[in-house]
Amino acid sequence: MGKREAIAGVVLAAVLGAVVWSGCGDNSTAPATTIDDTQAHEIGGTIASQVGDLADGFTFTNPGDVPFQKALRVLQGSSPFRNPVLASHLVRSHAAGEMCATFSDTTDTDADGVPDDLTVSFSAPSCSTMVDSTTVQWSGSFRVTDPGATAGFNIAYSNVRLRVTALNGDYFDVAVNGTQNVAATATQATLNQNMTVALAAREGQETVSGSLSQNWTAQYAVAEGQTFTPHGELPSGALTVSGSSTWIGAQGNFAFALSTTSPLVHDAACVDEPEFASGVVRAALTGSGGVIFIRIDFIGCGQDPIVTLVGRPTS
Repeated sequence: MGKREAIAGVVLAAVLGAVVWSGCGDNSTAPATTIDDTQAHEIGGTIASQVGDLADGFTFTNPGDVPFQKALRVLQGSSPFRNPVLASHLVRSHAAGEMCATFSDTTDTDADGVPDDLTVSFSAPSCSTMVDSTTVQWSGSFRVTDPGATAGFNIAYSNVRLRVTALNGDYFDVAVNGTQNVAATATQATLNQNMTVALAAREGQETVSGSLSQNWTAQYAVAEGQTFTPHGELPSGALTVSGSSTWIGAQGNFAFALSTTSPLVHDAACVDEPEFASGVVRAALTGSGGVIFIRIDFIGCGQDPIVTLVGRPTS
């Protein structure tokens, strides 16, 4: 896999980071101070998916496949938007090798797999492609820079957008803005992610729209005897995440404080997502009645996390 495809894979993975929720319309009022079980499970499922994708955020891993696997999870994901027809078109587009990005400069002076300073742009008309009567469109740009002596990479996204439109009017539209920065040693890594992902979609008479903003810091500690490199596969280890997350969608407007009450144990041998054998994340919502929170338990490789709404913190 060439460097261009690897770098493009990183941005596509972030853009297609499993932002899934159900319902219709949008709510941009002031943040709510309480939630019910239905809202908790829908929002908690999305946060769990985002946390699960953090394992990809530390490295340029599987660039040719990961972005489209993530797209498939969105297109075939949670109710109501699961569209296997659009998903199959996207797969065929990938299989045909239709990568339309333009690259400013791929120079990598220190040969560490991260370019010195590269801008990747998606622009018409080359980034508008017909696949079996379905239109696939990319737009926007992102910049990748090498932090220098510190191992890692920096990425800044400028309205990177994917829209897939079927002949019958069904569509899927996702856009990302923000920054993603990784700094690492051989035994640990820090990921700072400040991003907003917006989604709009339609399937038949049902539509969905909303956004999820993240201001997260994730720490990764490599398991004993293993080594971390930003351009390699993520080794086994433990991950913790903290920060804030803002959700705007049909369920309302919610702002959460995110914390890890039990480290997320990543198994490098796991080939299904989520790749965590165990671990607990808490998303707390503070209101006039006190603190309530969504507890997310990761229970095994490839197993759906358990999402629980808790009235008061217990851990």
